[in-house]
Amino acid sequence: HVNIEKEELLGVLTYIKVDKSPGMDGIYPRILREARENIVGASTDIFVYSLATGEVPEVGTKHKLIPLFQKGSRDNTGSYWPVSLTSGAVKLKSQRRKGQCI
Repeated sequence: HVNIEKEELLGVLTYIKVDKSPGMDGIYPRILREARENIVGASTDIFVYSLATGEVPEVGTKHKLIPLFQKGSRDNTGSYWPVSLTSGAVKLKSQRRKGQCI
């Protein structure tokens, strides 16, 4: 059984990097940070349910891989760096897991 405390998630939301792009859900990290007091309860419930049942909301399963040009010839595939866009919720879940491993 995995337990997630609201205070723990609130801490992650407080220090989320706001200069990042939105993920596949279209939600900007700045919105998550600014709305943290209003969304922490529902977000915690969703994470607890997801971890307990193994079910992931559909938005959590979608990722978009985009090529980001670095340098060199634009015709050379080696000149691009793959960047993965994921939803803000998935990023929060990942941040929580990183905190547990430390």
